[in-house]
This record gives sequence, C-alpha cells and structure tokens, in this order.
Amino acid sequence: MAAGEVLTVMKEKRTYEAEDASMRVTWKDYCMRPNFPIPGPNPESRRRTADTLIRIYKIFRKKFKVSPNTLVEIGRKKLNLIGTKIMDNPSEKNSWIDKAKSLSYEDLRKECKDDGSSIADMNECEHSVVKKVTFFKCESCGQTFKRAPKDSEIKE
Repeated sequence: MAAGEVLTVMKEKRTYEAEDASMRVTWKDYCMRPNFPIPGPNPESRRRTADTLIRIYKIFRKKFKVSPNTLVEIGRKKLNLIGTKIMDNPSEKNSWIDKAKSLSYEDLRKECKDDGSSIADMNECEHSVVKKVTFFKCESCGQTFKRAPKDSEIKE
C-alpha cells in the first residue's frame, strides 16, 4: 500500500515530468511506459491500477487514517469496492472495513449493491426472471463497456 503514497506524491507534485526533460510527459504517458513499475497485462491496465492505488491511499490513509496493516489485510480490490461506500457515508467506515475483512470479494461485491438485497437473498435467488444484457468488450485489453467507445471498430 506504500505504492499509493509514492504514486500520489509523484502525481500531485508532477515529479514524473523530470523523467524525460526533452518532452512534456503527462501522467497517462508516464504510466503507460513499459518500465512503469506497476503490474498489469497492458499499459492502460497499469495506469488504472496506479490510479486505483492513489484513490485507496487518499481515502483510507489520508482521510480516514486506516492502518497500513489493515489495508494490506483487505487488499486493493476490496478497498476499491468499499471506497465509495465509505465516502458516501463516513459513519459506516468501520462496518465496511469489517465486512471487507471477513467477506470474500464476490460476497462483498454483492453487499455493495444498492438494491436492498442481502447476501442471503442473492444466494437464494432462483433467477426466474432474467434480462438479456448487451455490452462491448475490447479485444485488445478485455475492458468492457456499456456503450461502444468512440472510433471503435465493432465486430459482430
């Protein structure tokens, strides 16, 4: 989780610009470099991971002073899920942190749904009424979209 702090400082103070004095480098450009030290299958996923780590650091360490050990115990995927919940209702911070510690990622995702259903309700659902859903998926990076991004070639 220390990476979030380092990345936050780099982005806010724009220290990444010193990496290449011969040309103007944006945060996105910097994150997309092949030697950028954040894991991911492609440059865009590494940038998203960096931005997620920054968001987690700002919410959980800077704003709410959650211990680094707790953040490591929960993990970035779960922290990313509950970040908005905590920002929307700070008084529920401890409850969401406890849920993130004890629930699987999938159960936590279900708990984060805003339709009033409990995990038990969802697990007991017989799925008797379903709706066809259409989405778009990038064949290069695997990201999914509700609407096709502009200038995308759409394959059937």
